[in-house]
Amino acid sequence: MKKYLVTTLLAGTMASMAFGQISQGGVPHSFNSNSNEQVKQLNISGLTIDQWKIEEEEAEMDGQAKPYMVARNIEYFINADDGEFSTHTGGSVTWKLEINVPGATGLDVFFSQLHLPEGVNLFVYGKTQKQVLGAYNAQSDIPEKNFIAGPIVGDSYTIEINYAHAGLVGQTNIDIQKLGVYFRGFEEEAKAYGFNEGLSDLYDTSAPCNIDANCNISFDGWETSQFEDAKNASAKIIIVGDGGMGYCSGTLVTSSSYNANNCKNLFLTASHCDGGNGRTDEHFEDWRFYFNYEHSECDGNTIAYQFRSVQGAKFLSRSNYPSGVGNTSNANPGLVQDFIALELNAIPESYNTAKVGWNRRSDIAAMNADFNHEEYKFFIGFHHPGGNPKKQSMTSIIYGNGTFNQFSVPATHWGMTLAQGCTQGGSSGSGLFDQDGNIIGVLSGGSGNTNALYSKISYGWENTWEQGKFPPHSGAVSRLKDWLDPAGTGQAVFFGTDASCSTVGVEELKDMSESVNIYPNPVTSGRLNVRFDLPKVSNMNINIVDVLGKVLQTKQVSGHAAGQVELNVASYSNGIYFMVTEIEGQKVTKKFVINN
Repeated sequence: MKKYLVTTLLAGTMASMAFGQISQGGVPHSFNSNSNEQVKQLNISGLTIDQWKIEEEEAEMDGQAKPYMVARNIEYFINADDGEFSTHTGGSVTWKLEINVPGATGLDVFFSQLHLPEGVNLFVYGKTQKQVLGAYNAQSDIPEKNFIAGPIVGDSYTIEINYAHAGLVGQTNIDIQKLGVYFRGFEEEAKAYGFNEGLSDLYDTSAPCNIDANCNISFDGWETSQFEDAKNASAKIIIVGDGGMGYCSGTLVTSSSYNANNCKNLFLTASHCDGGNGRTDEHFEDWRFYFNYEHSECDGNTIAYQFRSVQGAKFLSRSNYPSGVGNTSNANPGLVQDFIALELNAIPESYNTAKVGWNRRSDIAAMNADFNHEEYKFFIGFHHPGGNPKKQSMTSIIYGNGTFNQFSVPATHWGMTLAQGCTQGGSSGSGLFDQDGNIIGVLSGGSGNTNALYSKISYGWENTWEQGKFPPHSGAVSRLKDWLDPAGTGQAVFFGTDASCSTVGVEELKDMSESVNIYPNPVTSGRLNVRFDLPKVSNMNINIVDVLGKVLQTKQVSGHAAGQVELNVASYSNGIYFMVTEIEGQKVTKKFVINN
């Protein structure tokens, strides 16, 4: 009988790399086989899974700021001898092992070493066979060391490896040294993968205040479907660290130095998601980032993408945890700032991500309160409460005087009462976006599900209070400006891009800005007039662009130096838009508001 040990140590000491774990699709050989193959079973009992859940719930009641913990890791050593080989007609071979842990809500496996040559496909799946991860193979961008296959819902986890011929068996190295045993979570996944009966009572229920991210909500003249890029930039994180595994959320963000030739994946989440205060690449090598983890439709039961993950990240910058002010213990710690900046490796284009812009203005709350000011009247967040498929929350009122468990350093957080939606454990680290879709804060927490506090981008820009407090962690490794604005533009607001760091430009060229004008502004009748008076006869492209950079309408004008064009914008939702005019290689941008 194998011995196992529940571990609370940070996983992994190998050299850090980040990987997009690209599932190649297909089905395991056994799903198409008519034979009744015997599957070797590994049954693990004696784990105090119910007690783990009680301990975490008590910790949450004590106010401990940390990820939403859902699993413990146990050391358990598995190799090829523990499974069953079967040879099929034609010479192909299958290796299978079914791992059973009674009482677990989900399971995961950690491959210390895994080599998959050409002709070998790895799958993992659950008891109902409705959730299948794989195929992982030579075309998948996975590490040969410290590869984490992915969580499967339920108390049974089958690993199946299909070999094209017997000669490949000796070339494949299987070395599992750790299992992840989930004690809560997966409530919505349980429904999607056929656990409506029997095991359904093991899973947590999401708060009824949650709103599915794919539901279009009309709120104060805004449509939440306008924020598609902010939604696609938001990700679920499975964090491997002290105590096992937990959930947080985070956001892909652009940088002033990024373009199509220099495109990286800057990612923001909360410092309290990592109580270990890690500042090395190795520390984050087992973190997993799941993109587009959402329902395929509003309030649906089908999860659209369970495969779109990236494992590992490089460390860039973070605020200290805790901040050394207010409560300095791990129970209810004081946080002046609450951010981690990481760099993810290349994300496959098929993941359909985006990189949001950023807004470091410190006067957003003042403009929000000014009824004569037309901007900053709507704020939205996307997140994964309890690790569930993506949700959204929103508000129209924001306060600038928030602090998190400390009162020595004022106005470090944006505070609000959410008007629709809510946040829960697992939402921590998610972004708060302004009405232009730019990130202005990172979620720390709050009192109750609908009161939220977001660590300000504007304060984290310099993170003044921490400089010199935690030597040698000063300067670029403890603030945001070096990573969000490495080009030193000094801009207070920087718009986002698509996944490849390309976007429709909205910068204004001053030498032509007075040659093109628009009226009325705001638009109240569904018609926008563009009047132009150019130095010479020129060809023009007039584009209507939304706040996320999407071109909604294009009008071509040629053979004129002066004139007027009327554009029909009656079908567009109320909000902010840009008129971007391209004139012989130059661009003139005018912002306007639709308030029909």
